[in-house]
Amino acid sequence: NLEYAYYISRHLAVFLIFSISGIFFYLLSLKISNNKNFSLITTTIFFLYPYLFGHAQINGKDIPFLSVWLICTYYLFIIVDSLYNDEKIIIRNVILISFFTAFLISIRITGILILLEYLIAILILINLRNLNFFKFFAKNIFSLTNFMIWFILFVYVLNPIFWFEPLELFKSISWMGKYYHDICT
Repeated sequence: NLEYAYYISRHLAVFLIFSISGIFFYLLSLKISNNKNFSLITTTIFFLYPYLFGHAQINGKDIPFLSVWLICTYYLFIIVDSLYNDEKIIIRNVILISFFTAFLISIRITGILILLEYLIAILILINLRNLNFFKFFAKNIFSLTNFMIWFILFVYVLNPIFWFEPLELFKSISWMGKYYHDICT
């Protein structure tokens, strides 16, 4: 039965992306805590948490969205750490965060909200280092421009509907802004 085969393949794909997100959850936890034991324990809890584990079996939208959001957050931490330590930002990380951010938006248009997370992280960095806002952006204009170019390119490549109507991105955001969500989870 073709419908059953589709369901089983979707189950495997969702479970695999959830498993991959666990690796990034571990790396993120390790980056924050700098403690391997703590990171292993929190990752085990992440994997075995009944609500997430149950959804990792069947939920074809929310689990990939959560997984890619975690991957984006990991690369955000890598870049912010480089900025905090006055290290050169590796262009590969800029391209990867651009790709995963665009991929997040291709899963759900509300993924655009991760840009708010990026902005808040940068503002916290500027505050912690007591940096001048305009000098900071002037110093990092190359990385920011690279991010924007790759991000816009990947958003349009990963969303075929935008190939025919590039402004559909804004229509989608407008439509989702009016969407009533009455589910309480």
